[in-house]
Amino acid sequence: MFMKGDLLVLWPFHRLCVCHPLRGLVVQGGSNNAMCELHSWAGSSEHLRAPLGCGFPPPVCHETTFLNCVSPLRSCGFVSNAHMQQSSLAVISRSRLCEEVSGSFRALGLPKRLSQSESGLPRMELCEDQEASSLEPPASPLPWQVLPVLSEQQSRAVELVPAYAAPVLDPRQTSRLVREVSAALPLPAQPHLKRVRPNLDTQVPHALELLLCLAGPSPGARTLAELLPPAVDAHGLGPPFLVPVPAWPPLTRAQFEAAQAHWPSTFHEDKQVTCALAGRLFSPQERARMQGHMERAVWAAQHAAARGLRAVGAVVVEPGSGRILATGHDCSSSSSPLLHATMVCVDLVAQGQGRGAYDLGHHPACSFEVTAAPQLPVRPGTVRKLEHRDEDGDSKDGLPYVCTGYDLYITREPCVMCAMALVHARIRRVFYGAPSPDGALGSRFRLHARPDLNHRFQVFRGVLEDQCGQLDPDM
Repeated sequence: MFMKGDLLVLWPFHRLCVCHPLRGLVVQGGSNNAMCELHSWAGSSEHLRAPLGCGFPPPVCHETTFLNCVSPLRSCGFVSNAHMQQSSLAVISRSRLCEEVSGSFRALGLPKRLSQSESGLPRMELCEDQEASSLEPPASPLPWQVLPVLSEQQSRAVELVPAYAAPVLDPRQTSRLVREVSAALPLPAQPHLKRVRPNLDTQVPHALELLLCLAGPSPGARTLAELLPPAVDAHGLGPPFLVPVPAWPPLTRAQFEAAQAHWPSTFHEDKQVTCALAGRLFSPQERARMQGHMERAVWAAQHAAARGLRAVGAVVVEPGSGRILATGHDCSSSSSPLLHATMVCVDLVAQGQGRGAYDLGHHPACSFEVTAAPQLPVRPGTVRKLEHRDEDGDSKDGLPYVCTGYDLYITREPCVMCAMALVHARIRRVFYGAPSPDGALGSRFRLHARPDLNHRFQVFRGVLEDQCGQLDPDM
């Protein structure tokens, strides 16, 4: 509980913020000078409750950083040990803020001084070096693009089929004609097709055209009497004509725009796919982490090349924490032809779970992290069963099934064998750098998106593509 006239100083990570409990953010300093907005404080007329994390990162910081940040203020008597033990919050009297905190701020490398603003609240003035740093241009984007590898249905060109349409000569009959034609000649395989489109040919007088039915395998000239059943009154329609229409519903915006050029279609856009195709799915921070993981895979590939092996490296990452659970490279030989980089990493993850089938100790660049201590005794070479679950679907020994929920970063597009291993291992996402001629995740096949498989996963290509392509130029 804080008094109404107090100011709050929050130290989330390396950021120092001074806030008024009623008026929100007053000043902010530290390594990040970007302003951040606080929500209104809630409380009674006498006391206010300060909700933690309101507009800020979680109020959790490393002890060393916190102590270094708080120390100058604690020496002034503003911060008590009780405050430090409770959270990274401190209460500062508003009357003493401008006079005595300025020196502490300078000691922290924050604003040079605090002055009174027109509203009577403290105002932050930046030091000269901070002003210069705030004017620095943003970092240039990373020189590679990460793009999704979509399913065959999402990647195919628009397929056209012939259909019959007729001009609507009397616009007043349009609603009746649409109702009767739709009931008598439904299009169950093409529900995406709209029945009416505007006429774009200014040389003919009619304004609308009505889609009647598909033409079938032997299209030719037909009359309305041949096409329409007796239940449809053809009054208001002109002679029918052939027109190409999209055979399948559009799944991406590119397909939709191509389909619209032939006949109007409905389109239920997947915003995630649209952002991914435009290269806007991942934030700069996520892209930086991707680059770091792929650089680790490149490092493993270089170690493989130094040992005379194929230069393909891979890492398996737990996306929530960013932990690298396994690092491996191609270890295949005439005696062990199955040890591709993907297979090695899957086995290393299994070894981290107390399983695994291969002895990779003679490859120093291949390593794994022990994910958890199994509750039950296990032995290397055994396989964890997918059915090894309790009633709630959780693993009975507290471990995921091999690669469930994990990401794979690999310098080369996996082959069919490795792609199927990833299906069985229940991988979450795959990021590969350079394509392969016989690759199974986009170049030749798209096994990750086949609807007849019992597991599907997302695939992205292009992370450090140039660097990855130079590792194994023969591919």
